[in-house]
This record gives sequence, structure tokens and C-alpha cells, in this order.
Amino acid sequence: MEQIFSDAGLSSSLDDPGTEAWEADRVSTIQRSTDWRFVKEIARRYGYECFVRENEAFFRRPALDAEPAPVLAGQFGDRSTLNHVEFELDGLAPRSVALGGVDAFRKEAIDVRDQTAGLIALGGTAAGDLPEAASQGGGEHFALFRSHPPFPEPVLQAMGQGAVDKLSFVVQAAGEVDGPAYEHFLRPGSPVPIKGVGSRWSGNYYVRTVEHHFDPETYRASFEAVRNGVVSTGSEDFG
Repeated sequence: MEQIFSDAGLSSSLDDPGTEAWEADRVSTIQRSTDWRFVKEIARRYGYECFVRENEAFFRRPALDAEPAPVLAGQFGDRSTLNHVEFELDGLAPRSVALGGVDAFRKEAIDVRDQTAGLIALGGTAAGDLPEAASQGGGEHFALFRSHPPFPEPVLQAMGQGAVDKLSFVVQAAGEVDGPAYEHFLRPGSPVPIKGVGSRWSGNYYVRTVEHHFDPETYRASFEAVRNGVVSTGSEDFG
């Protein structure tokens, strides 16, 4: 991975999914696409982000503990920096995953499950502690993944961890930033506090996407952000 970025003239910041996973993946993966599509596919496999910022390539878990962007404010009168924002809580999302496959080297069936989210919680009540609406009728509720092509067990373990982490983002926020009022450029791949939107929704979010809109009169930024919990933790810096 580092060699691919180096050949493109980029420095790199890489998260390691685990030595066993890296070594097993190295002998079970064949590149059949461009370098960029190849690294994006590996990132998707592990639930990682892969992007280039300035002259540095990032291949990492969502950086929930990174330095947060300046706070976004809703319903603060002339101090508001949000034109509008909507929130959605997915109560039907499963909390666990099950991955099945065959280890081609040992010729054994593999069953991976019972993993828990490994990311820090952005809410006072973590996603794993919320009642799961889809399981109220009893029985086990999980997302099922089939390994194709067959990956060794360390790779499936890393894939399962990435999938559980992704499923933990049960809260989604979508809104629009008033650029002149905010006085900053919101960027994906960083946490951002949102205040003034009620006790359930106020807190830190992780920015997934941003679209910047410029016209002669003003500047706006549409964004989507996610959160793996509800209510504030009490440690947020709301300015």
C-alpha cells in the first residue's frame, strides 16, 4: 500500500488492520484494476477511509478522536451557522455481523461473529447500548456477509470489525452550512460539534461528505455526518 502511494508521489498515513490480516491478505489478493480502485477496494473491505488531502494519502479507520472542526450552531439567532439540518436514527440497524467463508489454505469452514464496535462513542449513550427495535420480537438479528473470494480467517476478522464499526453509525445528520456565518471550510474526515438542536441530537458528529456551493451572493456547504450514539458526552467543546 505504501509503495503504491509512494509511486504516485504521495506521502502516506496508514492504519494497520493487524499484522496477521495484512500478511494473509497479501497472499490472497490479486490486483485487477487501477492502483486507486485497488486501494479503495481494500479500504472498503476493512471499513476504512481512503482519500488524498494535499500531498498526503490517508488509509485509516474513521478518525473520531481527531481535532474537531469549529462548532456548528442551529437555532442561535444571528449566531446560527446552520441554514437547516435534519437527523435520522436508524433503529432497525443490526448491532452485530456474521461472516462465513472457507479457508483455502487449511480447507476449513470459517464462521466469524460476536464482535463489538471498536470506535470511541461520540454520544453519551453508545449505539450498542440503544434498544434494537428489530430484535424486540426475539431471536438473533445480524448482518450476514459471505466471503467471496475465500479469505483467510484473520482477514475475515478484520472485515467483521470494520462492518460492526460501520453499522454502529446509527445517527445520520444532513444539513447546510451558512458559509459567511461559519467563517470556515467544513471538510470530510473530521469530527464536528453541533449545538442548539436539542439534547438528543447535540454533540459530536463525524463528517462524511461535503459539497461546496459558490455564487455571487454567498457560499453554502451541504454536508452529511454520522454518529455512533445519542445525547452529549459532557466533554464536547460547544464554544
